[in-house]
Amino acid sequence: MSRNLQFSATNFDVESLRGGLELELEEIHKQGEPLYVGGPPYSNSGFLITYSKADFDSFQQQIEDAIAFIKKHKHDLKLLGDLKASLPDSEYVFCFCIHTRMSNDYLQEDQFPNELLKLLGEIGAGLSLTQFHPYTPEEEGEEESNY
Repeated sequence: MSRNLQFSATNFDVESLRGGLELELEEIHKQGEPLYVGGPPYSNSGFLITYSKADFDSFQQQIEDAIAFIKKHKHDLKLLGDLKASLPDSEYVFCFCIHTRMSNDYLQEDQFPNELLKLLGEIGAGLSLTQFHPYTPEEEGEEESNY
């Protein structure tokens, strides 16, 4: 599994970034192309970039990987932040994914350190946290799926 930063915008030429960044763009999609075979078209163009391969139960590792990634690629990431600021209807966000613990606990609290928040502000990126129910093959009687 991997944690990604996502960048997308309406009327955005994603190909124009390929030569201008040292970062490897992954899962590129273009506005108007189908989301899947026979599906509706994408309403924007964009890409993903993997910053961590930590799993959903390794929230702290995701944070450490994100901080290291931002420090290593700060120049390119700042360029993406500047681009986001110039494009209406754009999204530039670091996505964190965790397993929810709400089935076991009354309260779930997950905190991001100031260092990460400061770095995200410096590069103009947002932050998202998505919780998934921890799937176990025994519960469903099926093989475990990849999220």
